[in-house]
Amino acid sequence: MTVNHYSSDRYVKKFKTKDHLISILFCAFAMRRSLREASGAMLCLSDMTKHLQQDNIPRRSKLADANQLRSSEVFGYIYNQLLLKHGHFISDSRIKDVIK
Repeated sequence: MTVNHYSSDRYVKKFKTKDHLISILFCAFAMRRSLREASGAMLCLSDMTKHLQQDNIPRRSKLADANQLRSSEVFGYIYNQLLLKHGHFISDSRIKDVIK
């Protein structure tokens, strides 16, 4: 429903919303500060990250285009849905006020 509702995969052939989300999470967890670092690390570690089920590992230009063209609202929606579903596992007390 999310991808269809926000039309985030409209006119996209390969780099789908799922791949974009995995790339964003990889950047955050690997503490990469630039698209060049992120895409380089993902390409180097592609054999070790097959369990992520990322269909398309992006180059820097593809990440830049996707960041510019794809709405951030779809990722906000995904985040909120994950927070509602799994928020009770988070130990941060500030989150409890949001989840109610």
